Amino acid sequence: ISYDWSDKTGIAFWFHGHGQGTEIVFDVLDNRHACSTVDDAQRFSTEFVDDVTGWQRVVIPFETMHLKNIGNAAPVDEFDLSAVTGWGIGILRTNGEATFYIDDLRLLPAGP
Repeated sequence: ISYDWSDKTGIAFWFHGHGQGTEIVFDVLDNRHACSTVDDAQRFSTEFVDDVTGWQRVVIPFETMHLKNIGNAAPVDEFDLSAVTGWGIGILRTNGEATFYIDDLRLLPAGP
């Protein structure tokens, strides 16, 4: 099942980190092949840094995200957000075991 986010301008959430400079990757999965049963969605990605100890609000405008080719034979078209099938968050290179939290993830509407 896909969702139409084309009338949204971005996504926001609260992130609880450790302030250790860890790079965090946020992906939106958009546009799969029709009737697909495998992970063949396009990935649009952005990064932010865990530079605050505790909670911080992260706001990601969709216009700042870039195509990330992961070699999964995804369709190649524009990031129009009309067929979103998921999102993901990834943590890169921690200094050992770490726990991060996200809360209150919301799509941002167009307008003021």
